[in-house]
Parts: sequence; structure tokens; C-alpha cells
Amino acid sequence: MSQLDDSRKNLEDALETLDKQDFYERLAFHERTLETHVTVERDSGRKEVFKAFRSQHSTVRGPGKGGIRFSEDVSEEEVKALSLWMTLKTAVADIPFGGAKGGVVVDPSELSDSEEKRLSEAYTDSISEFIGPDRDVPAPDMNTGARHMAWMMDEYSRIEGENVPGVITGKPVEAFGSKGRGKATGYGAVYIVEKIIEEKGLEPEELTAAVQGFGNAAEPAVERLEEIGVDVIAVSDSGGATFESDGFSHELLTECKRDAGTVCKTGENISNEELLS
Repeated sequence: MSQLDDSRKNLEDALETLDKQDFYERLAFHERTLETHVTVERDSGRKEVFKAFRSQHSTVRGPGKGGIRFSEDVSEEEVKALSLWMTLKTAVADIPFGGAKGGVVVDPSELSDSEEKRLSEAYTDSISEFIGPDRDVPAPDMNTGARHMAWMMDEYSRIEGENVPGVITGKPVEAFGSKGRGKATGYGAVYIVEKIIEEKGLEPEELTAAVQGFGNAAEPAVERLEEIGVDVIAVSDSGGATFESDGFSHELLTECKRDAGTVCKTGENISNEELLS
């Protein structure tokens, strides 16, 4: 089953549970999905073209809301599936937004900082008529962060001829960003874990955790797990997965990621399958 089919099946099951099957046709299909190609000048002077997408699943409850990812795995099916989930997430949280998602098919590890900036600007150019504070508000996602959002905000503002900080969230605090935004997703996930621990009467110090990833969401999650006393014994990133029976410190993993480009330069290397087994 494809990622999009899986999201639609989950939607169908939920509507059946709620006895709201009549809503399926309205929610299973997207308002619009843009496929575009952006041209970026590499540092060598060579021009390279990248495929990119922005999908808006629903704007019934408000402007679309959803991240922008830079990954070789980005596809039309993926952004459509994730934008559907964003519609459901914003509705469950009861905030006045719909669902959207976008991305560029690229391996960001092969780009310099200046190339990433030019790609961010070119992508913004290509979707500028699609987004805006009242239409669709992007955010960071896989392999994008505050600096990418600042570049995109600046480029959109240039196109509009005025400063438009509301076009995007996840910006640096000094560029109209929100305090705590960088840790919100990871901390939010662990807050749920904390509630489960409390309800089951467990002791955090007696528990261990495996965390898939060490990016925008997972890195703060590791930090929070350490704070509450849970030993993080396995972590992964794009370089693979690693294990340490006594647990990793957040500081060690952060230093390893910064200096070596991967968390896998510490601990015992394991497979991604072993990580979650």
C-alpha cells in the first residue's frame, strides 16, 4: 500500500468509527498540488534543475499549514499524504489552519550553504503565488530549519515589495520567529510519553528509549528524554544507527553530529531494523 493510500485508509477507518462516512469524498482528495522545476546555480557556475512540489490538501478551516522538506525521497505522493495528515492534525488541535506540505527532491548534504540559500530562494519563487499569510503558511521540515525559513521569508517579501513575516513560521527569533519553536515538536512528543509514564505508574529512570532520527524533532526529544531520566540507548540519522547499553548523553550526540556529520561515530553501529526491534 502506498503512503497516500495508507493515509486515505486511515481516514476512511476514522470516519467509519465516527459514523461520518459521507465526509470521505470531501477529505480524501486534494484541492491542488503544484509540481515545479527550479533552476539553481551551483558554486561551480553550473546550472542544475531540481523537481519540487507544494500540495494543499484543504483550506476549508483556514490557510494551509505544513512543512517544506529537502530530501531525495520527496515525491508527489509523499507531499499529498503528509498534507492530508496536516489537515487532520490542525483540526484535532482546533487551530484555524488547513493542511499542506511541500519539498524539493535534493540531497542537501551535497549542497554548500550558498547553494542551499539559492535553492530556498528559487523554490520560494516557484510557489510564491501559491502561498501567503492568508493562503498557505509553510514551516521547517526534514533537512530545513530556521535559516531556510528566513531565506524564504526574505525572498517572498522581495517579490511582494514589502516585509511579510507572516508568510512562514519557524523563523529565527531575531527574524520575527517564536521562542521555543525549535524544540516544540520534539518536546511535544516526549510530553505524551511523560503522560503515559505517569498513567502507568512507571519510573522514568527504569526505562530506555530508541529514537529514530536526530534532526529538527528527534534531537530536542533526546534532550527532553534525558532531562526526565530516560536512558536513550539507540539513535539513528541519515548515516545509520548506533547503540549504547548505558545510554547516550544529549551533549555527546550533539557534538558527534556537529563534528562528524553523523551520530554513528559513537557507540556500536546497528541496522535501522535493529534500532526499533
